[in-house]
Amino acid sequence: MATDYSSVQTVIYSSNLSKGQDFSGHFREFDIYATYIDEFSDLIKHLNLNEIDLLLFDSGSINRQVQLLAKHPKITSMRTQIAFIESAVLDGQSMAIVDCFLHLGVVNPAHQVKVQIKNILEWTMRVSYLKHTVKGQKRELHLLRTRFERSIEQYQYSIEKLEGIKSVSEIISELYKKPIRDKEGLLVALSKHFDQWENVESYSYYQLNHSGEKLISLDVIAKKYKKLPNLWLGKKCSMGIEKFAQEMALQVAFEEIGMESLYLRIEGGNRYPDIVCFVNFAEDFQSMASKKYNWNLFENLLSNVYRRILLQSYDEEVDTQFIPIWDSLDILDESHNDEPGDRFININLGLLNDFISKNSSVKFYWKTFFNDFLIELSSQLKSNSQITTFGSLNVLIITNDRSIREKYEMVKDFCEGFNLWEYFSNPSTVIPSYVKLQVTIEPASSQAYLKNQVLTSFSNLVSRTHETKLNS
Repeated sequence: MATDYSSVQTVIYSSNLSKGQDFSGHFREFDIYATYIDEFSDLIKHLNLNEIDLLLFDSGSINRQVQLLAKHPKITSMRTQIAFIESAVLDGQSMAIVDCFLHLGVVNPAHQVKVQIKNILEWTMRVSYLKHTVKGQKRELHLLRTRFERSIEQYQYSIEKLEGIKSVSEIISELYKKPIRDKEGLLVALSKHFDQWENVESYSYYQLNHSGEKLISLDVIAKKYKKLPNLWLGKKCSMGIEKFAQEMALQVAFEEIGMESLYLRIEGGNRYPDIVCFVNFAEDFQSMASKKYNWNLFENLLSNVYRRILLQSYDEEVDTQFIPIWDSLDILDESHNDEPGDRFININLGLLNDFISKNSSVKFYWKTFFNDFLIELSSQLKSNSQITTFGSLNVLIITNDRSIREKYEMVKDFCEGFNLWEYFSNPSTVIPSYVKLQVTIEPASSQAYLKNQVLTSFSNLVSRTHETKLNS
């Protein structure tokens, strides 16, 4: 089924009425009824008052005022994407003005106009999708920040009203003051307080490994810390340490630390806790501590400290992890293969694109696929990585040289395990074995990268032709 472009709000600007009518007709072939404007002042008014996804600008109508358009907030923020119509009278000065814009391309009216417009519409929808993805993440971030601020208010009220929690409040206050950046940093800082608390005899922590299939006890260097044995869970925990895993951890902790150990759950953004903590107090302190200290409050406040750390790291990453393709190409050229720095991993979706194009009777849900694929990939990559898309054919990952091999293996495993069949309208669709997401490490050169994608597409075509002949 063909892609629906009718939602793309389009404006055509040209002082040439005939040219404007011709391009309006081309857009109607995609069910887009573009607004035609022939006066520059009317264009600026329309841009100010309306949300425009795509502006097609006739380069033959360029004048000095066009430089004002390059500084328009909707153009500079890419809320409105811009492309140009090639003109026979385009001189060097006009071309320099065109190059002032981050545009999607220049349409040549003499060659396959429909194909060129389709490519520009694809790019417009892809940029719009990424903007909506980031907007949704920012909305989630705002909700998390609001909850965090409410929790702070609750914390401040509780500190003032509750008695008998002096040691606990001091721990929380100190943790808030420290520049902690990640989960490991929080546990190291918390360990220092437990070591200084004279009534604490021993303590330990459990957290999930990256795959969610194993509980691991950190190697914390602290005098009272007791490292517990790692536990294979038998199945994956995808939403934190689930109840069955908590029960396994409790059994081991009670055997290793003591039956009277305090059990604290440190929660983040998952349904279940991300960390479980066990604290064993001196025997003469245990009965008194159970009455004097509000451990539920301590648990909640520790969780709030942890959420703040997640919030800070998420806030730093959300605006920088997804970048435009032209920024990626610049980074490719600025890096050097023989020096430490950024390295590049490419995910080629050409085989999937080809399979979908040859099975037009079955709908493929592109929007849902890319939303799930990019968000899950972003979650797997964590920090120190950036992602960009090159149409529907390539996803390019920029990562640090020190972790390139580890990231490559992780991305490869992620792509092999990603269920493509879930995004077809018919779940029983049989996907041939050759349809896979190809993962490669790319050299630091935009020219080499673009050339490799052409070679990969040709190689895929030859392989598919050979397989078709064998099957027939």
